[in-house]
Amino acid sequence: MSGCEGENPPTRNRRERVQRKRLKYASFLVLVSLFWVSCNEEPTSIGIGLLSSQDFVRVDTTTITAVSGTTIRKHINAGSSTNIMVGKFQGYEARALLRFTGIPDTLLSATVLSANLILKANYRFGDQQGNLAFSVNKMTQGWTETGVNWDSISTASYEPTARGFFSAAIADTDSVAISIDSSLVREWFQAAAAAQGTEGIILVPTAASNKIVGFNSFQSSDASKTPRLVVTFLKGTAQDTLWFASGEDVFVANIDNLNSDPSLVYVQAGVAYRSIVKFDLSSAPSHVGVHQAMLELTLNPLVSILSSTSRLNSQSVDSLVSFFLVTSDSVDNSTLILGHRLNPDSAVYSFAITSDVQRWISGKPNFGLQIEAWAETSKLDLFTFFLGSANSSLRPRLKIIYSRLL
Repeated sequence: MSGCEGENPPTRNRRERVQRKRLKYASFLVLVSLFWVSCNEEPTSIGIGLLSSQDFVRVDTTTITAVSGTTIRKHINAGSSTNIMVGKFQGYEARALLRFTGIPDTLLSATVLSANLILKANYRFGDQQGNLAFSVNKMTQGWTETGVNWDSISTASYEPTARGFFSAAIADTDSVAISIDSSLVREWFQAAAAAQGTEGIILVPTAASNKIVGFNSFQSSDASKTPRLVVTFLKGTAQDTLWFASGEDVFVANIDNLNSDPSLVYVQAGVAYRSIVKFDLSSAPSHVGVHQAMLELTLNPLVSILSSTSRLNSQSVDSLVSFFLVTSDSVDNSTLILGHRLNPDSAVYSFAITSDVQRWISGKPNFGLQIEAWAETSKLDLFTFFLGSANSSLRPRLKIIYSRLL
């Protein structure tokens, strides 16, 4: 006789219901395990459809608004950027450093007839019809592409006397030619003949500039658009022209009027500013499995730079990244999460930070998240987000779907 033959129907039905629940819960756990192993950061609700309100595991949702937010300034280096920027616009300023390499050591006796720096524009920050104006000055301070930021360059870093000028209203993709003093190029020829290096030049915006332009750098993927130095010279009685197209470059940028409005947080590329957003998870249940956690930030959509609201244009890179803070001032670089608008007409940027929230729920210290511009080293885009004093629907919010044992 089998073990179930003597059981009455109610007892047998209860046993079957328990077995079905156990099987369903086991299936749910398998799916959750597969979810974590996949390391998929895309939003998902795996396992939710397997459960009902009478099962051993309950699935709930909660929305938490940010408890604090701050904006911090970071001294970044833009040596890896595919463009260099120069100009002034409403409190912003950008300067570009260039140094050409590959100058031959055989031109010591050459007479320089003309020298032109050729740059190809690819980015604009400010009025499309604005004027770009800058001087070309000889650098006297040593520098490297990876070692320069705004605070490391001052007026003492270069000669006060300009070796060239440029001033014109240029379109977004124009090429420009800037005449350079031939005596400066002769100095470079002399340095090459003596097997010495040079510190190159710096492009310094003047008061006549009311826009900032980005030009293709030596790191540009299109070699035909990188900076060029075109030198025409006489050697003996023979005239010749050389094009130099290799070297080093970097830009530095600053803004002197980015307000610290406590009702807003800022993400500013190029300069750069980053936002730290923190959530109080004390109201969230402990010992739960997080299936989906979405961070949402709402953009202040106004465009007036004077009121320190967002400034984006058709050339902006409209994406952000978040990082998990492991201390109050350092991030886990492996936790980069891309944030983007829910749709092109939306003011809401969304980040799938499921693994970050699970770390907090599991007991990791909560220092918040650091938000940066995706194109931090190549643009000057300004993102401004609502914070604490805004309507609750506009504040940074965290939407969590989680499961817990009953």
